[in-house]
Amino acid sequence: MIHLEQIRQLEIKINKAVDLIRILKEENQALKRTIDSSQNRMQELEKMVSEFKNDQDEIEKLILRALKNLDNLEDEIIYTENKEEIENNTEDEQNKVEPTTQSKDGKKNEENKELDIF
Repeated sequence: MIHLEQIRQLEIKINKAVDLIRILKEENQALKRTIDSSQNRMQELEKMVSEFKNDQDEIEKLILRALKNLDNLEDEIIYTENKEEIENNTEDEQNKVEPTTQSKDGKKNEENKELDIF
């Protein structure tokens, strides 16, 4: 037979179980909120990382373009310097060649550096 004391002990155990279930539900809800908050923050951070990667790619492209422009400028300068040097060398070589004249008989004679007065 069931006694009143057994019913009271059962009620106490049930109340403890109900309290424990309520506490565990509250903790579960708090943990779910923490998870949701953490997942939202993680998505924000992933978006920031993606934006930083895109920015980094853009910066890298700009730097490479700037370096290419500098290389082109350097090549133009070298080409211009070489062209001027070649032109100067050509002029110098032309100036070094002694001029020639033709004599009355049609033969080329080199001009003397000294003037022939007589």
